Amino acid sequence: MKLGELGEKEVIVNFAIENEGNFKKCLLIGFNFDDIKKTVIIKFLRELKEELRESLTDEWEIDITENPFVKFSGIFITKKNWDKKFSIGIEAQNIMARDIVIGIGKDGKKITQKVGNGKLIDQLNAKGKPGRTSETWEWYRYLEGIYGNWDNEEALIEIYKKKDFVEFFKKQFLEIKDIATPLIDDEMGINK
Repeated sequence: MKLGELGEKEVIVNFAIENEGNFKKCLLIGFNFDDIKKTVIIKFLRELKEELRESLTDEWEIDITENPFVKFSGIFITKKNWDKKFSIGIEAQNIMARDIVIGIGKDGKKITQKVGNGKLIDQLNAKGKPGRTSETWEWYRYLEGIYGNWDNEEALIEIYKKKDFVEFFKKQFLEIKDIATPLIDDEMGINK
C-alpha cells in the first residue's frame, strides 16, 4: 500500500492495526504526543535564545518559560538597567502555544505613561502591522499563520526544522529592540 493510494489518516490507521507491535508503538506516540510537541517547542526556544545571545551584548538578559503550553509563556529580552520595567518578547496568550503575540511588555504598576508620549508606538506601527496597547504591554501585535499558533501540524514541522522559525523570530526581536532601545533608555533616564 502506498501513501498516495489512501488518505494519510487511513494509512496511519492501517499501519497501527497491522500488528501488535505497530499498535503498541502508535499507542505510546499518541499517549505522549503533548510531551513530544512540548519538547520540540522547547528546543526551538532554546535555539532562539542562543541565537539572540550571540546578537546581543552583555547588557541584555534573556528569560525563557520552560513550559510552552502554559498561558502567558514565552521568551523575553530586557536590558539589565531597565530594572525589569520593560521587556521585548513573544508570549502565548492562550494555553498550548496558541495566540502568540510579539511586543514590548511593561510593568503596568510602575509604568503608566506611554514611552516618548506615544512616539515608540508610532514608530513600531509605522514599521509594520499596527499593534495594540494594554496595561502590561506598551505595544504588541498578534502574529499570523504558523507564527501565531504553534499547536498545529504545519507550525510544528517548521518549529522542528528550526532554522526558518528561529530566523523569523530573531529578526522580529532585533527590529523591535533597535527601535525601542533608544526611546526606552531615554524614558528610563539612561545615557543622560
